[in-house]
Amino acid sequence: MNTRTCSICEMGQLILHTEKITVEHLGQQGQIESQYSMCDYCNSVQAGEDEARFNQLAMNAFKKQVLKKV
Repeated sequence: MNTRTCSICEMGQLILHTEKITVEHLGQQGQIESQYSMCDYCNSVQAGEDEARFNQLAMNAFKKQVLKKV
């Protein structure tokens, strides 16, 4: 497991979380998996490079799915 130290408090470790979120594109709503990290010390919520890339790919896949229906 790859542990990362919180860049805000520099005391805690960032724990990866995944949740379903509702998104919308061209008036169509759907749910995608979204990732973020939360510090186990200060409880700050952050999205690093890996989480941002994961979230962007999930959103792009949803957009492609919507465009196929249009």
